[in-house]
Amino acid sequence: MGFAASWLRSRPPADRRRVPFRGALALHQDVPMEFATRCASSAGLDLANSDVFVDGRGAHNLVLVDQRRGQVWRFPRGEDGCAALSDSASRLAMLGSHGVPVPRVLDIRLAERPGDGYLLLTFVPGVALDGLDTSSLSGSAQDRLAESLIAAVELAHGVPVEGWPSRGQSWQGIWSSLLGEVLACEELPADLLEAHHNLAADAVEAARLAPIGVFHGDLGGVNIRIDPEAGMVSGLLDWDSAAIGDTATDIAAVLAGLGRGMADVVRARSPRWRAEELRYHTYVRTWPIQSFLWSLRSGSAQDQREAFARLTRSQ
Repeated sequence: MGFAASWLRSRPPADRRRVPFRGALALHQDVPMEFATRCASSAGLDLANSDVFVDGRGAHNLVLVDQRRGQVWRFPRGEDGCAALSDSASRLAMLGSHGVPVPRVLDIRLAERPGDGYLLLTFVPGVALDGLDTSSLSGSAQDRLAESLIAAVELAHGVPVEGWPSRGQSWQGIWSSLLGEVLACEELPADLLEAHHNLAADAVEAARLAPIGVFHGDLGGVNIRIDPEAGMVSGLLDWDSAAIGDTATDIAAVLAGLGRGMADVVRARSPRWRAEELRYHTYVRTWPIQSFLWSLRSGSAQDQREAFARLTRSQ
C-alpha cells in the first residue's frame, strides 16, 4: 500500500494461444488459453456456451460470468491471490452486512494453484461507470447519479474498521516509512533530496490528520456498476485491494474516473469530497520519489534512469 511497487502492477506472462473475449463484458484484452480453460473446468462451465462470458481485464483475477444463472466466478491469477480468498470473502460479507452494494458470496473453493481456487459470487447487473456517457445525461439524471455515487462510497467508508481482515500497516506508518526511505537515500543530489523530503513530510502530516476508514483502493470506473435505467449505483466490485487508511483515496479515484462535467456535479453536491480530493494530491506528489526508490530496490539500470528523469521533471 502506498509505495510504487504496489502501484506499478504488472500482468502475469501470457500464453501465445488466446481465448478471445466474448460479449459486452470483455472488450479490451484477451486471456491465456490454458488458464481460461482450467478456470472453466474448475467452475464446471463450457466456454463455448453463449451464456458464458470471459472477463480478463483485471490484473489480478480472471472472471467467468454465467448470465443465465446470474453467477460470477473470480479466479485469482497468482498464488498470493489464492491464499487471500478467505479474506476476500470475509471483506464482502462484512461490507454486505452494513448495506454496501457488493456481490454476495455463494461459495468459496480454496486451492493453492491458480485456476483451481475461486469465489462464486452473485452477478451485479448494470454497466461499468467508465462505459457510461455521463455527458449525455440530463441535469436531473446527473444529480441523481452524483447523489447515488456519494451515498454508496460513503456507506462503504462508514463500515467499522474493527474486525477488518488483513488490516496491514497503519496508514500513517506507510508514509512515515516512505519518509525514512527518502532520508536514507544517498543517490540523489542535495536539492532533489530536500525537495522530495519535504513532499514526503507533507504526506506524513496529511496521513496524521486524515479520517481513517475502510477504503476500496481501486475504485475506478470498471469497479462501479450503474443501473442504466435508474441511473444509480447497482454495485461496487472487487475489494481485493481494500484496506484501512485515508478514505480520500477512493474519493479521488471516483472523481478522476468521471468526465469533467460529471465530476464537477459531484463536487458541487459534496464540498467535503473536494477537500478530500485536494488532500489526496498531497500523497500523489510523492509518486515520483516512490517510483525512484522502487527502481533502486527492484528495477534495472534503465528503470533507474527513467525514474530519475521523471523525478527531475517533477520539480
